[in-house]
Amino acid sequence: MSISVGRIVSNVFQAWLDRKKRIPFHLLDNDLFNFVFLKFNENESGYYMIIHHIAADGWSCFLLFQEINEIYEALEAGQSIDDVPGHSYLQYIADEQTYLKSQQAKEDKEFWHHTFYLSGTSKPVT
Repeated sequence: MSISVGRIVSNVFQAWLDRKKRIPFHLLDNDLFNFVFLKFNENESGYYMIIHHIAADGWSCFLLFQEINEIYEALEAGQSIDDVPGHSYLQYIADEQTYLKSQQAKEDKEFWHHTFYLSGTSKPVT
């Protein structure tokens, strides 16, 4: 996203960002993430987010960005954020259980078994 804010705001933001980037994570007695909403003017805004890798991996960050964008688009369209479908860990578990019982899971397991174990590059897939 390109932000065309004024020169002074841009300089202040850059100085703030430079300070934030120099702050190390301390695992004890500290937050493992920081999320800041930034409003530059009436028409331009953004967010700053930093998450320690112990709290989220790349896929988790992708899902988080996706959900933030879905909420933003709903709000921009005049909808309530309650209209945005939420993600449920319980639903993820149910979907995973369904997949593990499926023919696709059996085929996937067989593929990886042949790809790695039978080629001699790994231990058996269990």
